Amino acid sequence: MSPQLFILAITCYLVSMVAALVASFVVKQISPKLVYTLITCHFLLFICWILNRNAYDSVELPGSSNYLFLAFFCTGIINAGILIRSKYSLALKSYFAIYLLSLAIFLVSPSRVLGFIASGNLKSVNPTRYHVLDNYYLVEQQNSSLPGEKKSFKLIREMGMFHNTLTRDIALPSTTDSVNCLVPPDGDNFNIRVYFKIASGNDSLDMEIKKDNHRDQSGEIQQKRKL
Repeated sequence: MSPQLFILAITCYLVSMVAALVASFVVKQISPKLVYTLITCHFLLFICWILNRNAYDSVELPGSSNYLFLAFFCTGIINAGILIRSKYSLALKSYFAIYLLSLAIFLVSPSRVLGFIASGNLKSVNPTRYHVLDNYYLVEQQNSSLPGEKKSFKLIREMGMFHNTLTRDIALPSTTDSVNCLVPPDGDNFNIRVYFKIASGNDSLDMEIKKDNHRDQSGEIQQKRKL
């Protein structure tokens, strides 16, 4: 997740939880008109998110859809604090209670919750990944579906809580099992061997991954051999 989006997501989430707690104590001072306005805004944000969804928006390269879903989720938390102790319909209370229950998951896996509320994608922080060398990994991109049974990956270098993306749009077979680095990298360029399954058994291919090469690198195959 990009550092800016991470800071914004965790700040908005925690502030929303505090606001929900405060709202639950002062709910009698909140007018029904304001309550229905907040509920309407919540669902309008969801509609805006649906209309503005972009396959290229991700937690690494956030776009408008990331911020819309974050606003949608956080207004759900605030509404939950207002409604949970109010005399509104049980269905409405049950719906918004789900947002408060996210706190239990946050205490166990904060990254999973933050990734979801900042994207609307449950797998945004748990993509398929293959170890290449040391702290270098190939990680599946959100817009990973490609023609011909391939998936799109990016090469990253992990740096503690954050990571640096070196190359995007690397096409690997969807049945990839593992990846090995053939020789020590030349700078940030890697020669790797990809092992994958085909109908008749196992196969492999050798690829060169170049830093900052933003095109589909499925054509960078140097050699293919049958196992």
